Amino acid sequence: MVNNCEGWGNNEDETRSNGGGRYDKGESWENKDDDSSNASYALLAHVRERGIPTQEPVLNKDGQLYSLETFTNCDKEGSSKQCGPYLGFSHRFFENYEFLWSLTETTRLREFYSAVKNDNDLEIVKSVVDAFERDIVPRYTGFTPGVIHGDLNEQNIIVSEVPGQRKVTCDQRVHDVIAILDWAHVTKSYFVFDIAINIAYLSIECEENKQLDVGGHILKGYANYRKINDVEFQSIPLLVCCRLCQSLVYGAHAYSQQPGNEYLISTAKKGWPLLRKYWNADFTNLLNKWKSMIESD
Repeated sequence: MVNNCEGWGNNEDETRSNGGGRYDKGESWENKDDDSSNASYALLAHVRERGIPTQEPVLNKDGQLYSLETFTNCDKEGSSKQCGPYLGFSHRFFENYEFLWSLTETTRLREFYSAVKNDNDLEIVKSVVDAFERDIVPRYTGFTPGVIHGDLNEQNIIVSEVPGQRKVTCDQRVHDVIAILDWAHVTKSYFVFDIAINIAYLSIECEENKQLDVGGHILKGYANYRKINDVEFQSIPLLVCCRLCQSLVYGAHAYSQQPGNEYLISTAKKGWPLLRKYWNADFTNLLNKWKSMIESD
């Protein structure tokens, strides 16, 4: 059975074999290979062993974890608190693995500038990319390296409502993170990148007047598992801007390839205003506010 799924690729098809195994087949500018799949499965096992629920591969009818199939004539219509326990994983595949969505590849956004039609927004993107090259790349030696999830957004986090809140209104109830999904963007990079990615995506979905506070809340939770150094801390606001630029620019490019696939521009409505807000913010004042939030009881 093959069902079309909205996604970033030109054609992402969920395929279910007779044996119950599931895998994704996509024809896109984000390609996968056998080493990538093996490394991802190894990481998923590592994470589950440390108490973080995530998807578990199921053998297909041939007893394999996955298989690669070719389809022709297909219909082509269209918080971070739980991060700590899986840090420290290693696999040979991730040693030299880089791909378009890695924050280390931020300068490749220049290849996709034509997808941004608003001149003012394009100038912001160009400024962010230039700042990344000038200010972030030289700081790599001060960042802590490790394997990161790489796409810790609100759609990849499963939460469960904390019991005992029947008298609390739905929009005020507290939830715990109970599982993390979608490990397709895992790579060996820098831990601070995962923090920035998480802040970027969760800020998009936050109330507008609280968006710039999201970083403080995430960092306060993250501090329970790992301390970040000053170089990393100072870099986070700019890295958040970098991830927002990636999401918005690649989304615009993908949409130009698949007009009508609204998923591809799902972050654009709130994402562009957030990027403008972040880029115009005083980073020093923002970091001081986050520091106060982290140190508060």
